[in-house]
Amino acid sequence: MNGLLQDVRIGARSLARSRTYALIALLCLALGIGANTTIYSVANTLLYRPLPIGEPDRVAMVYVSYAGGQS
Repeated sequence: MNGLLQDVRIGARSLARSRTYALIALLCLALGIGANTTIYSVANTLLYRPLPIGEPDRVAMVYVSYAGGQS
């Protein structure tokens, strides 16, 4: 445990010395976390939640076809 605490202290000191690197690292982390949160929220809404329909077993798909065989 002491080794981990010492590594964290050394990392914090080196990031404090180079503030530009720390800012870029923090920005990359924030963008990555924000993108993952957004993608998960969209996937959760579209794929995992049930449809907001009263009787989902009565939903049907309608296709239009033309006499020429192209739809």
